[in-house]
Amino acid sequence: MKVFICLLIVLIGSIYFKSSLISVVISLCGILYTYLIAKKSRLGYFFGIINVTLYGLLLYTQKIYVGCIYNLFYSLPILIYGYYYWSNNDKINTLKNKTLYNILIVVVFIVGFTNFITSSNILTTLDILASLFGCIGIYLLSNKYIEQWPIWIMSNTFNVILWVVLTVSLINNLPVLLMWIFYLINSIYGYINWHKSLSK
Repeated sequence: MKVFICLLIVLIGSIYFKSSLISVVISLCGILYTYLIAKKSRLGYFFGIINVTLYGLLLYTQKIYVGCIYNLFYSLPILIYGYYYWSNNDKINTLKNKTLYNILIVVVFIVGFTNFITSSNILTTLDILASLFGCIGIYLLSNKYIEQWPIWIMSNTFNVILWVVLTVSLINNLPVLLMWIFYLINSIYGYINWHKSLSK
């Protein structure tokens, strides 16, 4: 039921603010994608493939190039891989050794901090942080690792902040902002839902 309410909010907000059709489709597909993945449904990949393709194109028009490259040249192939991997694997996986996982998290923050110090461009820094965490998260997602969820929470937080800034300057971005807010809430839900499944 919550997913339908979110879809309805995006549609009403999109109509009210006269948002672009591509923003609406991205948002609707994105919400369905993340909701179905949190429910452990392989069907989510179908909506995910549409979402990342159109979102990559939108980011290109917004001059958010790291996110564009991440979506079109990394996420899209990984989602196709994940679709096939999930068809043969029902089990939720956990990382055996979390050292590399923890090192990657620290490295992402160092890269983001270094970028901000050298460029003072908050949009680029948020884009880099969200995209790098997204790279880690989508790899873990496609291989059904439960450790994906804290990574998604971080990535989605940076994306919410990025799209708040972009929406303040252009209200037509509202559907994409609402999508990222839903992603953040849904990543918390996915974390709880997958942990419950793992403990059964």
